[in-house]
Amino acid sequence: MVGGRQYSLYGKQWGDYFDSQLAADDLTITSVLALDIDGVCHRAPLATTGGKTVAVLG
Repeated sequence: MVGGRQYSLYGKQWGDYFDSQLAADDLTITSVLALDIDGVCHRAPLATTGGKTVAVLG
């Protein structure tokens, strides 16, 4: 997952939705774990489905 540094509420809602759905299908969410939308992409699946995430450090 890749996102911008400043995201809108709309972007957060869709990030939550997409990542929760992907995690529910047993996919692992991967990103660099930045504090922006990447953080949303990691928190949503963990909070809703107990999904798996991986952070890749640059």
